[in-house]
Amino acid sequence: MTKTEMVKEILQAGSACQELKDAAQNYLDAVGTADEHDKAEKLVAECEADVMKCADVIAFMKTDAAKEHLGAEAAAGILAHEEELLAKGIEYCDCPGCTAGKRVMDNKALFLA
Repeated sequence: MTKTEMVKEILQAGSACQELKDAAQNYLDAVGTADEHDKAEKLVAECEADVMKCADVIAFMKTDAAKEHLGAEAAAGILAHEEELLAKGIEYCDCPGCTAGKRVMDNKALFLA
């Protein structure tokens, strides 16, 4: 998978936050320009800030804020799913946004070369 494909995956992920999508788009806009490295650094930093660990998702899903924002049933479903992931030893959330952002994090050296 190319860097561009990895970044486009973020843009296509409905669960990616707007800040991460903005960083992804800014990177794509800068590919091949003098700003590419700077935008790559910002993209990697945004991924590192936004990609969530299962334990953090679990903690949030137990709050009243999560239940109010998502609805009690949806929050309970996400909570159960994240607990299953953590029990299997999976550290990071597997939603499309986190998965795409984690791929960029895992290829940080490629983006910052």
